[in-house]
Amino acid sequence: MIVVRNFTDIKVVTTILQAAHPVLIVTRTSEEDERRVLDLLSGWALGSGGDLDRIGPNTVFARPANCPAVPLGRSGLASAVEEVFAGEGPRPLSRDEEERLLPQAVRGSVSARRRITDSYAELAALFALKIRPRSVSEARAVRLAEEELDRLVRFPTKGPLLVSLVEGIIKKLVP
Repeated sequence: MIVVRNFTDIKVVTTILQAAHPVLIVTRTSEEDERRVLDLLSGWALGSGGDLDRIGPNTVFARPANCPAVPLGRSGLASAVEEVFAGEGPRPLSRDEEERLLPQAVRGSVSARRRITDSYAELAALFALKIRPRSVSEARAVRLAEEELDRLVRFPTKGPLLVSLVEGIIKKLVP
């Protein structure tokens, strides 16, 4: 799930879509930027063969071609959207909360895993896009960052997750 706050945020969305991952997009933009975002997504869908589903006035679900259907209710995406609209978006994850949630995520807690992943996914993708070598596509860089975040949530290391995440992304992307 990506929250688009201005038109330039759409680059992360299109990169994830190019990596063949569906994206739930929540727009929190001006009307002009929202129209631009929807126009760009419509063009993407027409050009790529992907699908767009308008879920609500500020919510769009984009699914790349040949990507299986995603049951929003079972995967927790629908409740994540409700959380976004309930306030100003996800609150930052404190170090204490991270230390409390990581063991729960390792034991299989879906809500703990989602909270941690939601807190770091956008940062991981943007960092990977910033440091990627020219030989690595944007889609691959985002995919590697997602894999590293998922690995660290399943098998945490000592110390702050952010430090491990940055180090792991660097190891995967920089030769």
